[in-house]
Amino acid sequence: MSTAPQLSPEAVAQALTTLGVPADKAAAAAAGPVARRTAVIVKAIGVPLPHQNPVVMAAWCETHGLPVPVAEYVFAPPRHYMADWCWLAERVILEIDGWRDHSSRKGWLRDQAKGNLAQVRGFVFLRTTVKQLYTAPTAYVIREALALQLLRAERRTS
Repeated sequence: MSTAPQLSPEAVAQALTTLGVPADKAAAAAAGPVARRTAVIVKAIGVPLPHQNPVVMAAWCETHGLPVPVAEYVFAPPRHYMADWCWLAERVILEIDGWRDHSSRKGWLRDQAKGNLAQVRGFVFLRTTVKQLYTAPTAYVIREALALQLLRAERRTS
């Protein structure tokens, strides 16, 4: 499995400062537990949407020991289907959804087709909400999916 880039507290503090957090609060948040870091990041960007901010997603991945995925990966070019987050080597897609993302039946149906096509093309397609990122064992599920995909790849090559 690929390894996550290690973000030092200084790098996290610098990223928070870039988002407009005062330097002293950024340093305290960067050195603190994930709940405090997340709260400061969420306040800085105004909304808790990791799929719209790579700095937030990178910090979330780092705190959970996950490699940082590729953002907005187009996995089906003719249809322009794009994954919110994709671990390319492991072929795992994480889609962060919510009611606001499906304001119509057409949008909901399009996302169902997107998930099905990703699975047919060999990706593990995981869905979650922003709230579940912070309250559910989403990181554990992602870690299991990454490990499973690597195991499958090893079996295919041996």
